[in-house]
Amino acid sequence: MGREAGAAAALEAGARHVVRSSIAAMSQPPGGMLWIALAEDVRSDVLFDAALAHGVKIAPGSIFSNAGRFDGYIRPGCARVFDAAHEAAFDTLGRLVREAMAAG
Repeated sequence: MGREAGAAAALEAGARHVVRSSIAAMSQPPGGMLWIALAEDVRSDVLFDAALAHGVKIAPGSIFSNAGRFDGYIRPGCARVFDAAHEAAFDTLGRLVREAMAAG
């Protein structure tokens, strides 16, 4: 599976596992990086810590702006070949988002 196919598979998995968690939106710009907008009550830095504790690597949006512009976003890595480990990571990420939303 090439990079474009991998990115498409990541987008599909993100929609299946994470967006169903009531995340506001997801976009994939031409550069191939997936951006996920979180629900207002989910902080990207807190989600980053929880994801990392479960072996899931995401970038909190806050690292992409020193003005707090992307605090409500995360960027999961999807530039590599998409495989079962990525699918499991998106499943875990969706569960963590649901838990964060329930905690309020």
